[in-house]
Amino acid sequence: MQWCCFRVLKEVHPDVGISKQGMQVMQTFAVDMFDRIMVEASRLCRISNKATLSSREIQTAGGPMPHTNTCHKSSRCHAKEAYLPMLQ
Repeated sequence: MQWCCFRVLKEVHPDVGISKQGMQVMQTFAVDMFDRIMVEASRLCRISNKATLSSREIQTAGGPMPHTNTCHKSSRCHAKEAYLPMLQ
């Protein structure tokens, strides 16, 4: 996993390095995200009464979650505007 993170970093920013501690943080982050996606995908499988986990469940689980539908402070949209259509 560390090799994969380092390779992506070098593709995006070839002149930037990462410390051993930074790589450990990235590994922890990647493993945590994998676990969260797999838990959600298995929950979707259970809900649909399927015995096989397919790419559809993984893609759905890895998509935007309802609680993360907010924009960054520096972007032009605001959280209130994003939820406005849902409230009407």
